[in-house]
Amino acid sequence: MGTIRDLITGSLRLIEEVGAGEACSAESAQDGLTALNAMLGTWSIQGNLVYTETTEAFSLTASDPTKTIGPTGDFVTTRPTRITAIVVNYGTNNEYKLRIVDASEYALINDKALSGDPEMVYVDGNFPNMGMTFWPVPNRTQAVTIYSQKPLGEYSSINDTLTAPPGYERAFRYNLAVEIAPEYGKSASADVKSIAVSSKAAVRAQNGLNDMARMRVDDALLTPRQFNILTGRYY
Repeated sequence: MGTIRDLITGSLRLIEEVGAGEACSAESAQDGLTALNAMLGTWSIQGNLVYTETTEAFSLTASDPTKTIGPTGDFVTTRPTRITAIVVNYGTNNEYKLRIVDASEYALINDKALSGDPEMVYVDGNFPNMGMTFWPVPNRTQAVTIYSQKPLGEYSSINDTLTAPPGYERAFRYNLAVEIAPEYGKSASADVKSIAVSSKAAVRAQNGLNDMARMRVDDALLTPRQFNILTGRYY
C-alpha cells in the first residue's frame, strides 16, 4: 500500500481537484488527513467496519463492583467502541461468560450489594473511560477477559504508510472523495458515490462473516432451578 498522501491525492483526483500525475498541495494533504481521521472515527462506531476484536486480560477485586476501562481507567487501554463479551476465568478450562445488560435491566436488581461470583455486568458507555458494574459484587480476586472492538487507527502524518486489510484502501479513497468534495465547492460524481457505497458495503460484508447467526434458548428454560425474571438470577 502507498502513503496517506497518495490516498488523499487519489481522492482529490476523483473530484477533479488535482489532475493526473499532479501532486496535491501541503495544505490540501493536511486537510485530507484531518478529514480521513474524522471519517475513521465515524466508521469505528458503525456496524462491521472494525475488522478485528481485541482480547485483553484484567483482574476483578473483592468488594469492588465498578471498574473503568480506558486511557486513565482502572483497566488502562484504548477505550473500546464496543464491548462484545466479558468472561470471568475461574481456572484452567473453567470460564463463565457474563450477561451484558443495559441500565434499565440493571435498575431492576433489588439487592445491588449482593456478594458472590459475578453473573452480569452493566456497561455504561462513558467517555473517556467506559464504566462497568459487575453483579453480584465480586467476593474474591478473579481474572476477567474482555473482548472488544477498538477504534480504527488514526494516522498522524501524511507520510504514514496506509495499513489496512484488503478492500479498505479502495473504500477509504472513494469515501474520502465524497467526504472532502464540499470543502472544495464540489460534489462527487454519481460513479464515485456509487463506488464509495459499494466498496464500503463490501468491507462491511467481509467483516460480518464472523457474525454467525445462532439459535439460542434462554438459560432459564434449561435448568430445573427456579429463575427470578426480575433479577436474572437462579435460586
